[in-house]
Amino acid sequence: MEGMIAYVHRYERVVREMMVAATPERATELRRMADVLGHIATEPARDLYDALQLVWLVSVALQHESNASSLSLGRMDQYLLPYYRASVAAGESAVDIRELIQCFYLKTFTIVAVRSTESASFFAGFPIGYNLVVGGTDENGEDATNELSTLLLDIQQDTRLPQPNLSVRMGAHTPDELLHKAAEIIRLGDGLPQVFNDEVNIPAFERRGVSLADARDYAVVGCVELSIPARMYGLHDISMFNMLKCFEITLDENPDGFAGFEELLSGVEHTIDCYVALMVEGCNTCDLAHRETSATPFLSVLVHDSLENGADITAGGARYNPSGGPGRGDGQPRRLPHRAQEGGL
Repeated sequence: MEGMIAYVHRYERVVREMMVAATPERATELRRMADVLGHIATEPARDLYDALQLVWLVSVALQHESNASSLSLGRMDQYLLPYYRASVAAGESAVDIRELIQCFYLKTFTIVAVRSTESASFFAGFPIGYNLVVGGTDENGEDATNELSTLLLDIQQDTRLPQPNLSVRMGAHTPDELLHKAAEIIRLGDGLPQVFNDEVNIPAFERRGVSLADARDYAVVGCVELSIPARMYGLHDISMFNMLKCFEITLDENPDGFAGFEELLSGVEHTIDCYVALMVEGCNTCDLAHRETSATPFLSVLVHDSLENGADITAGGARYNPSGGPGRGDGQPRRLPHRAQEGGL
């Protein structure tokens, strides 16, 4: 934390140095920026400007620490709401507030992971996966939509960029205003926001041992991986399991074919079981390697229970510690029975 304080003050010093040669108009902007930096280095945020600046610098510091893809912003319409209302109460204009958030959105597009051309072709470019979530419920299950929820979605019309990766949580009690705004932004054709179903996701977390209050606070990491902000260290994409490849392997290992479709399905399931066991072994090895070589002490102090447990999140310090990999290509094997009936196999 002392390092983070020094880091913010370094930015403050640089900004104050820039004021010397700046035009009067720019010097006024830089003076406010320096005052914000000097305050948030050690004191709580007072308004939206303070809060956005602090969120951004913490995000950048976390990137320095781990060079990680998919460090995400969580439920910004929830934790920024008091600061947004403080700015409104202080007389900040709607135009200035919108510009602040626009600038923040542009900053999220400046973090670029070093990837090869081949890797970039798989990920359609170089987005880092700064996921920002709006909507959803509070810990009591009541709809938590507020005036910032629709504003954060609406600003996508101004930037038209793939970052931040906007997501919206929806459930049985989501108000029409948020539904209509999400549809309006989806209609732009940018592929945003992504829509997540509370009626499915909250019970799914509960089945995995997450408390109801924590499950109701879920957010999204990176692309579409669900997580519990500040409580979960989830390696959700620790591997990519190619299910269709298992189908091909099964065919290759049985050149004489199968007596019937049920035998084919049984063979595919056996192949999947064998390779899932290997995947689990690899995931566990990766988990242990992270613990031994890639501790993240700054991130750990921001995650509940890590300090109480006296352990880095890579060593199990977080409240929840799931890991696993998504099954890829599973849409094709699921259609096999239908295709087989048509004589396709």
